[in-house]
Amino acid sequence: MSIMQQTFKEQTKLFYGEMNTLAENGGVVFFGTDLFAKLPFGELAQSFHLEERIYNRSMENMRIGDAAELLNSCVLDLNPSKVFFHLGDTDVCAAEFDVDAFIAQYEWILYTLHTKTKATAYVVSLLTDSPKATMVNQRLKALAQETGTRFVDITGIRYMEKRELHLFDIMKHDIRSHPLRFEDAVNMVAL
Repeated sequence: MSIMQQTFKEQTKLFYGEMNTLAENGGVVFFGTDLFAKLPFGELAQSFHLEERIYNRSMENMRIGDAAELLNSCVLDLNPSKVFFHLGDTDVCAAEFDVDAFIAQYEWILYTLHTKTKATAYVVSLLTDSPKATMVNQRLKALAQETGTRFVDITGIRYMEKRELHLFDIMKHDIRSHPLRFEDAVNMVAL
């Protein structure tokens, strides 16, 4: 690991450590790579009339090893009620990608979450065009079933316009911690 990568991870830990002092326990955490890093979660939550506290702890180009190192400061320290993981789009595109090692690290992350919190975990499928993505998604779905984690398949939005809105539309029911109220249904954003 380069000094620049190490410095970035340390700065990330410090930054989120400070941000976590402002956060409230029991929120919904999004922890992933490029797709999640680019989403304006606050605006989307408002548009979909969600009242849950949402914390985005995602970053571009994050790999599974980075996620394991940042798990405490980005997820566990928040004591979340729900965590959406979207990890692997960067990993699967690497020439040296090892699916077994990737799944083993993902399993460790889920195990750690399950043993240190009462959070419900969601594994969100890969969205990359990599030829390996289909196989990895099958393995992630099996891992989710084995670990009592929910699997969210978003592959259907890959080529859609406004895919961020469609992604959030898919996840909104899982984000919400209470049933949809009638007035919220009437005011929903039309896709």
